[in-house]
Amino acid sequence: MNRAALMALVSVFLFGVTEMASGKNPSDSFVIRNGPGTINPAPPMIISVENGKVSYYARGRDVSVLPATTYTGIGKYVLAVDKATGQQIDSLKEALSSRTFAPVRGMTGRPMLAFSFDKDGQHYEGEYDFKVGEAFNTRLDPFFEIADKVLKSGHPEINLHPVFTVHSGGDGFVLELTFGNDGQKDISIAGPDAWSPDLARPDLQNVQIGAINGAGTNFYVRLVTRYLSDASRRYAKEITVKPGEPVTLAFLVPYSAIAFSNTSASRRVTPGKYRFTGEMTVDVLAPAEMQGKVYTPMNDVQSIELKAQ
Repeated sequence: MNRAALMALVSVFLFGVTEMASGKNPSDSFVIRNGPGTINPAPPMIISVENGKVSYYARGRDVSVLPATTYTGIGKYVLAVDKATGQQIDSLKEALSSRTFAPVRGMTGRPMLAFSFDKDGQHYEGEYDFKVGEAFNTRLDPFFEIADKVLKSGHPEINLHPVFTVHSGGDGFVLELTFGNDGQKDISIAGPDAWSPDLARPDLQNVQIGAINGAGTNFYVRLVTRYLSDASRRYAKEITVKPGEPVTLAFLVPYSAIAFSNTSASRRVTPGKYRFTGEMTVDVLAPAEMQGKVYTPMNDVQSIELKAQ
């Protein structure tokens, strides 16, 4: 890949079409994403360094074969570069500048790291698909160390934090999904009109809820527009969350909508207390630098009493 093409790619990941068109790029950038041939690819993991600050774009589910990276929400987290972080950045640059990487071709299915940075008066850029070997790949661990540090100690410029509550309601249950924003900018995501009901398609936008009780009854459901309460239907197409102003959507989920797991002890909802879990994969619509797919698990909800189906 030539320099112009790579820089355009990194610009799209980091700043969206508007920033790419202006020709503005960060001084240093590192992007890990799943390579061609990956089924249900993870959102990219992005680090940029500019003007003494390091930013990590937390988009959710990590590239599966790489070291685990924790995160506290979806968004852009920023931290001033101290001495230790500067050394980690230098170590990452040293590893990536120590060899020349052949262009990545074909459907590798491997994760890829796209990089663009300056070091000792020279500019380095390219792509690496983690095929050199474990000894060299270990030298790239500072990427994950930096990401963890920024998430734990940085402040969110952009943030989305979904949580939910559940209570029994007639022949089903009522789920209230609340989106919080602890950042400094509005954030908009695609609403339930774009969420898939198909449990077999994790690659599509979806909000999936699971539940299990002590007797082993276990079921799942995808939240979609037809379950929205009348008051929540204004959010069907798009959900915009302002800083410090949570938005709540209510879903009236009938038992007829749920699907039982293959290991469920019952094919009907049995009465008792259930533990609920949730996760979501949705598209961020704005701001431009966060556009694209994000994934996040949600809080567990314990001891929810459900009536029999």
